[in-house]
Amino acid sequence: MLKEFGLEKIPPEKGIITAIKIVAALFIYSALFSFILALIGFNDLGKMENLIKSAYTFSPIYFAITITIGLFLEEYFFRAFLVPRADIWGSSIIFGIFHYSSGSIAQVIGATFLGLILAVAYKQYKNLIPLYIAHVLYDVIIIYFLVIR
Repeated sequence: MLKEFGLEKIPPEKGIITAIKIVAALFIYSALFSFILALIGFNDLGKMENLIKSAYTFSPIYFAITITIGLFLEEYFFRAFLVPRADIWGSSIIFGIFHYSSGSIAQVIGATFLGLILAVAYKQYKNLIPLYIAHVLYDVIIIYFLVIR
């Protein structure tokens, strides 16, 4: 039953290696995307940065819950539920639109392609655990550099 939800038990070393590969792909894409935004002179990601800062300042505990539980629910819904129903592109586009809360068009485009990487990884590995770990690591590192540093 866990397998159909993308939660099949895997050896820890396989999960960690897979998560590292995924998070590396997410950061490589993010670096390229940031470079392209700088090249064309379009960057409205400050809106997202302000939203993250205000959420973190409001309550670090709320923020920690969002990072842990919220990201698991995101991975479950967008990958385990939507990928089989809306395929890789459909789930990725919906994932991108879901991230419009900050009002940033760049965030929507960026999240769409990050969602694409995660959806492809889900199709390849058929397991949410490495995706969840990668997503948490990615967000925590980004948040650290945007807010905490």
